[in-house]
Amino acid sequence: MPRLSFLAPMKAATAEAPALSDRRWLYEVKFDGYRGIAVKNEGRVALFSRNRNRLDARFPEIVAAVAGLPCRRCVLDGEICALDPQGRSSFQLIQNAEEGSVPLVYYVFDLLKEGEEDLRPLPLMERKARLDTLLLRARDPIRPSVFFTRNVKTVLARMKAVGAEGAVAKVKDSAYETGCRSPNWVKIRFSLQQEFVIGGYTEPRGSRSGFGALLIGYHQEGKLVYASKVGTGFTAKTLAEIFRLLQARERGKSPFLAHEYKRNRWTRGPLTRAHWVRPDLVAIPSSWACGRTSRRSRWFASRWFVPGNLSANPGGRYFQWGLAFGAFFLSSRGCLLLRA
Repeated sequence: MPRLSFLAPMKAATAEAPALSDRRWLYEVKFDGYRGIAVKNEGRVALFSRNRNRLDARFPEIVAAVAGLPCRRCVLDGEICALDPQGRSSFQLIQNAEEGSVPLVYYVFDLLKEGEEDLRPLPLMERKARLDTLLLRARDPIRPSVFFTRNVKTVLARMKAVGAEGAVAKVKDSAYETGCRSPNWVKIRFSLQQEFVIGGYTEPRGSRSGFGALLIGYHQEGKLVYASKVGTGFTAKTLAEIFRLLQARERGKSPFLAHEYKRNRWTRGPLTRAHWVRPDLVAIPSSWACGRTSRRSRWFASRWFVPGNLSANPGGRYFQWGLAFGAFFLSSRGCLLLRA
C-alpha cells in the first residue's frame, strides 16, 4: 500500500463576497495562523506548512494528537493557531510566544484522504461529514472548524464585532482543488486601517529595487513595539519615493524594543540585514484586525513628519489630520500616499 504524502492546499480567492442570500455557500471563520497539512501513515505523522516546510518539531502536541486519531491513514487540512485571552487566533502571538506559553489549537476544516480513499472529488459537505465522524473523539489541540449556513448576515456581524480576522465562504458541493486558488473558496476580510510607525526596512531580493519590506511598530508605555513587516502592495513609483525618504532617515540603532523579534520556536530568527530609520514616518497597512497586524499586510498609505507618540489606535486623529491637510495620489493598485 503506497504511503500518503503531502498535498498542496486549496487556497481561497480574493474576490467579491457572494450574496448572503445565495444558499450554495457555507461560511467559516478565517483563522490567523499557520496553514497545516497533517499526513498520517500508521503511527507516523508528518505536519507540513502550505509551502511543504516541516512543522513537526515546532508543534509536537499536534503531531501526537493526529497520531491518536482512530484511523490508520489520513490527510487533514487546517490552521494552526495561538489563541489570545478572548479565544481569538493571533498570528503575532504565535510569532512572539515562547514554547508552551500560549494555548495552541489545530482547527481542521477538511479531510482529503482517509484510508485508501481519495475524498477530494467528493462535495465539501460530504467531506465535512466524514471529518466530523473522524474527529468525534479527537483530543486537544485538534478541533473541528465550525461552519454555518443560516443567519449569515447576523453571524458575520457578530464575528466582526468580537474581532475575528474575517471569514471564508465555500461552495457546499465543491471538490477539493489541490494547489489551486479557486473561486469556490472566497476570503471575506474584516480589516481595519491602522496607523503604525516605520522603524526600519529590509533589503530587497531578486529583481526588486529599493527595499524589501517596511518594519513597523507602535508606541506602548513610551516604547516602540515591533508589530510586523509590510512587503506587498507597492508600485515601482511608491517604492522609489518611500525608499528616498527612508534613506534620508537612516540611523545605526534599532528604535524597537530588542526582545520583540528574538529567536523562538515560532520564528526563524531575529531580523537580519535590516536598516533602521528615525521613527517619524507613519504607515497604514491594509490588514489590521483585533489589535494586531497580519503577516499578509499590504501597503495602503504613508504620512511623514508626524508626532512621535503615536499609539495603536484605529482611526486615530493623526490619520484624520493627514486626510484634512494631505495631498492624495492614488495608484492603479490602490496604494494611497498622503503627504503632509
